Amino acid sequence: DGKTATILSVNGIMYAWINTQDKTYPTIQLASSSDLGAHWQLLPLTFDSALFGTPSTFINFGRDYAGARDNYVYMYGGAWLTSNPISLSRVQINQITNRTAYQFFSGLDINGNPTWTTNINQATAVFSDPSSVTSNGATHASVVYNQVLGRYILTISHNSLGQLGVFEAPEPWGPWSTVAYYSNWGNYGNPGEDL
Repeated sequence: DGKTATILSVNGIMYAWINTQDKTYPTIQLASSSDLGAHWQLLPLTFDSALFGTPSTFINFGRDYAGARDNYVYMYGGAWLTSNPISLSRVQINQITNRTAYQFFSGLDINGNPTWTTNINQATAVFSDPSSVTSNGATHASVVYNQVLGRYILTISHNSLGQLGVFEAPEPWGPWSTVAYYSNWGNYGNPGEDL
């Protein structure tokens, strides 16, 4: 209860997804702060992590979202107690607190352009890895956009502490390529590392 999954600042407002219920399928709830994090307010917007959001992570586009690719905030999430797929959602910057405005990636059209749906049950995974992307039942992905490289960098833990995968893609929905695997990231886990 109360653990923060991800924080993002957009136009001077900070947003955070908070785990608000410790149950079989935890619920994440959106909170906001208009005074640089001194005070927070829980908002009436939740995701049941049986479907999406354990924990969710915003794509970071730099300070106060200044380097954003468009007028949307992007967020990754995965269903609780699943071993692989991670989904992608987006919402217009001025609609972050409106649950009905969230769209979910639903695949590519015949021209290779992303398609979106408001039906969470029609979400299509944007990332999976045969080495598994789960740690204690919850996805722990973090994604940033590297403006210099023009690439999205995804890091995610694997089956135990210290096992880390690093991936890159040209778009938030992929396709993802492996950069490196580590088995002893930060001196956790097994000795040595695999590159």
